[in-house]
Amino acid sequence: MSVLAIFNPISGAGRARIKAQALAEAAERRGMSIELQPTQPTPAEVWLRPILARGPHRAIVVIGGDGAVHLVAPEAARAEVPLVHCPQGNENLFAREFGMSADPEPVLDLVDRGRPRPVDLLNVSIPGRPPELAVIMASIGFDARVVHDLAARRTGTVSHLSYLPPILRSAIGLSLPTITATLDGETIAESVPGMVVVGNSRQYASRIDPASRAKMDDGLLDVVIMPCRSVMGVIGW
Repeated sequence: MSVLAIFNPISGAGRARIKAQALAEAAERRGMSIELQPTQPTPAEVWLRPILARGPHRAIVVIGGDGAVHLVAPEAARAEVPLVHCPQGNENLFAREFGMSADPEPVLDLVDRGRPRPVDLLNVSIPGRPPELAVIMASIGFDARVVHDLAARRTGTVSHLSYLPPILRSAIGLSLPTITATLDGETIAESVPGMVVVGNSRQYASRIDPASRAKMDDGLLDVVIMPCRSVMGVIGW
């Protein structure tokens, strides 16, 4: 069985493409069959699902950031193919969670001798949109607003500094949502302004880690509600 290596061509200022080639060369030295596939600007089910349907794969190596993992993970789960993250993004939360390396040799060691570990996935349903699976977390409020702003304006590689303009734009005239949350049939918040993080992992950007007790394989999601009414309240949290 071959290994499918999926790389984001623009991740890490083009470093992901170089890393994909280095991984292919290291695999060739081991006599391991590997197939390189760049990500596409269409939903993964359009281009990735047919590739996975063609034959069994030992593993999928995702070379990129957490966005690439988010793109590939639902199809990997659907095809029941183990996923390895070769981190090339800004935060690399999935790789951080499992101690995965960016170096080709440890990546291939994991493919060769690693034991698959089941993880939970979030099923996110938003009115007017098709359901979507998430791996790390989902959020409502200021954090989500910043991420959506950045995604809408992104034209190339993203760095940590890329988040500064969306943060400033989101802070101007900030209106935080009013949250009512029901968890396992119990109302835990009613008409509370603020932010919500639903965490599947304890990892978060800049190691802020609001859902610090979350585990990716415990069958549970950790819900963190942060009441606040202003930018200063967001900063306080």
